[in-house]
Amino acid sequence: MPTRTFSGRAEEKKLAYADNLVRRRFGVSFGQYCATILVDAIYDGGDLPEPSKNADKLAKRQRALQGMKELSLEFVNSEVAALDDVEVKELIASRYA
Repeated sequence: MPTRTFSGRAEEKKLAYADNLVRRRFGVSFGQYCATILVDAIYDGGDLPEPSKNADKLAKRQRALQGMKELSLEFVNSEVAALDDVEVKELIASRYA
């Protein structure tokens, strides 16, 4: 599927704070969060997401990603363990395509 790059400007202090929160909660950078979780939530919901409406869905997605990472570490496959969240999802999708 075709992709497109996007970017924006924000105050350094505010961006660092947002990045820190996203990394702690989701384990990805703020840019990865915007490009995956946020964009998917907007696309799936047809509108800007309301945090309270999407909290369960995001929590389930995060638990699934964490489970995938734990499985890759359990089987000591260094190539899989080194993948980021998007790469893990793509790897799993390619196995079932």
